[in-house]
Amino acid sequence: MRTKYGTKKEYLWCIKMFHLFGIDVYADIVLNHLMGADAMEQVITYKVDAYHRHKVSKRKRVIRAYIFLISI
Repeated sequence: MRTKYGTKKEYLWCIKMFHLFGIDVYADIVLNHLMGADAMEQVITYKVDAYHRHKVSKRKRVIRAYIFLISI
């Protein structure tokens, strides 16, 4: 299955090439989007084309999203 970043085969080939040149590769993934969230708030979102990230819909939509509260 192809994603906007390529296929699994292309992904694995890319990792193999990095390794060939002595570069370590680490996956940066989110396992649980809700872990540690403090609250929810309403935010305005816009639909974005999956293959052309600069094509944004003019129609806005209000959704509820989890947020983290940080004190400095």
